[in-house]
Amino acid sequence: MASQKRTLDDLKNKSLLRTQGLINGEWVSSSSGKSTFDVVDPATLDKLVTLPEMDAKDTALAVDAAYAAFKDYKMTSARSRGVMLRKWSALCHENIDDLALILTLENGKTLTEAKGEVAYGASFLDWFAVQAEIAYGDNIPTANLNQRVVTMKQPLGVAACLAPWK
Repeated sequence: MASQKRTLDDLKNKSLLRTQGLINGEWVSSSSGKSTFDVVDPATLDKLVTLPEMDAKDTALAVDAAYAAFKDYKMTSARSRGVMLRKWSALCHENIDDLALILTLENGKTLTEAKGEVAYGASFLDWFAVQAEIAYGDNIPTANLNQRVVTMKQPLGVAACLAPWK
């Protein structure tokens, strides 16, 4: 029996499919409004969605917004950060079928492989949730007994990642 072709219309949680960038808590198009690109299903070459091509200005806006949010975030407790990461992991598992379908359509993976990849990715969120809670500092022995070296592990700042393909 042949399987029925799945499409983005089959998503149960339509809010998982976004066609804008998230900057400062809002879904936005490219600030230039000029450049977009299509995401196609590699199996059929059908267009799945059109996305904005975010540029250097958009990246700067996103980094600035993330830095502003970081000022409050760095004051959260290690336990709170762990809870946030566990919630994210739980959301991945709750939406595994939809996330796997999106991954399958945009990358050509089998649904089984895509589900495994979503679960594998969520496992890192769980792992880092534990690491957030056990981020203890260290006392480092020194040669001079009148000195003590103490380290603290704490959030440092914002990082930007650019995808070099489209």
